[in-house]
Amino acid sequence: MRIALVLPLSLLACSPSPARVCATAGPTPTATVTGRKLKGLALSSDGLVYIDSAGTGSVRRANLDGSNDTLLYGPVPQGRSLFDVMVSGATAYVTEQELTPAGAFINRLVGLPLAGGAPTSVVMNAPALFFLARSPADGSFTMKRGNSGSEMGEVYRLDATTGAQTLLVGPRNIENAQVAADSLYFMYRPNIGNDAASRALHRAALQPSATDAQVGTTFCRGSFWVTTSGSILCSGYSSTGTGSPRSSLVTKLDATGAGPSTFLDLEPSSSGSSTAIAAEVGDEVIALGLAGERLALVAVNVASGATRALACDVAGAEGDVGTARAEAGVVGNTFYWVGGGATASADDTVWRVAIR
Repeated sequence: MRIALVLPLSLLACSPSPARVCATAGPTPTATVTGRKLKGLALSSDGLVYIDSAGTGSVRRANLDGSNDTLLYGPVPQGRSLFDVMVSGATAYVTEQELTPAGAFINRLVGLPLAGGAPTSVVMNAPALFFLARSPADGSFTMKRGNSGSEMGEVYRLDATTGAQTLLVGPRNIENAQVAADSLYFMYRPNIGNDAASRALHRAALQPSATDAQVGTTFCRGSFWVTTSGSILCSGYSSTGTGSPRSSLVTKLDATGAGPSTFLDLEPSSSGSSTAIAAEVGDEVIALGLAGERLALVAVNVASGATRALACDVAGAEGDVGTARAEAGVVGNTFYWVGGGATASADDTVWRVAIR
């Protein structure tokens, strides 16, 4: 369970509203896996892996079109919980926590061969339950523990072979984190009741015991995305942290958090919708509404702000429990996301739609 920079404001401020983006019916998203209680989504080149939280929980794999949906792991025994899943090469990894009869917790990283076979596991000396990214070529993962709203949040580098952990950042209230290049970005929310100091964007180097610092005066009130070119895209941006900016508005800033300009505004008249950047593909980012909304799914050019509809009236994406980012990803030229199932259904669906 993973989107020329200086242009005139008049050009960047012209992102179309849904009525203009979806002036004609766009492509219809295709349901792949459906009818499950999904928790986490990981993609490989030829399939998708997810946690089914029904019952005690299990890990399943399906082809990219949803066929051949098979059990990889579980259902786990009572007393165990599955938290997050990541695919790396030919292996799916899942984080698992077991409560022993003595009241102690055992935290494991479980490796599941995608082709089938016996799982492997390594015990972690502390909870590192949510995946942020796989570190290139070194057999490790960047992991997070602690829910949003807690000052006990920490980010670790986890050795996938030994289970050893190296603290990178924390303890902090780490919300909506993203690993970008050699940096970790996150929204720092020290006090949920303190509006003026909430959700300031912070950056830290991906180094042991790194010191984080606020990025300018940037307050990304809904969510954020840091592009490969270094721009910061903030949903519900506020330069002061106060007030109630519309989270349907995505603002573009430079790498220092300065120079705000309108990047995308899906609903100019609405104050209640929530728009998030869910992936970056080439020179575009993919934006869609979060859970509870049915909005346009759009691709926006990072440099020009040109917007095109990928699908209209889509099911909003579910947010990842540990990172607050959209459960979404890209394989080739197809975008996948976890959205709500049929009306009045508590189940979820993995949707897909062509990007090009």
